[in-house]
Amino acid sequence: MDAVVIASGPSLTVEQVNHCKGKVFTAVVNNSYKLAPWADLLYACDEEWWDHHKPDFKGLKYTINESAAKKYNLNLIKHNNKVRFSTQDVIATNGNSGFQAINLLYLFGYRKIYLLGFDYKNTGQHWHGRHPGIMDKFPNMNQWVQYINNAKPLMDAAGLNVVNCSPDSAIECFEKKSIFQCL
Repeated sequence: MDAVVIASGPSLTVEQVNHCKGKVFTAVVNNSYKLAPWADLLYACDEEWWDHHKPDFKGLKYTINESAAKKYNLNLIKHNNKVRFSTQDVIATNGNSGFQAINLLYLFGYRKIYLLGFDYKNTGQHWHGRHPGIMDKFPNMNQWVQYINNAKPLMDAAGLNVVNCSPDSAIECFEKKSIFQCL
């Protein structure tokens, strides 16, 4: 089964997002639900994000944050921040919601996952600009790239095929193609 995960890197375009509609199971990360309100799943790990946005989203909503799950009636997925990739019951965190969404879709049974908006460059920017207030964190995205590089052999061993369709991405360990070629 195929799926796409749409994160919020600055290279993400409306055309890429719209191309996915009706073709594949679609998971959106954080603010990307605004570009794809029709998506099947919304994932965000930070309680501050849920507090600020309180999204009116009709699909499945998931988080690893127990407090946010209780407060907003979200589906809670257990996590383990000591593993690089998980094949059973919990997801690996690896520092960001995008990676967590990939691991979640694997647990749902998806074995081919296309990535959009996974730029992972240290710009601090998203397609929607910067996050407001305390959500405006400046993560070390080089570390996020390294987490993915470290998880790749485990993903391969688990039978997960990831295709990076993000046109301006620092992630080099996955095959790169345009979403328009893939779907």
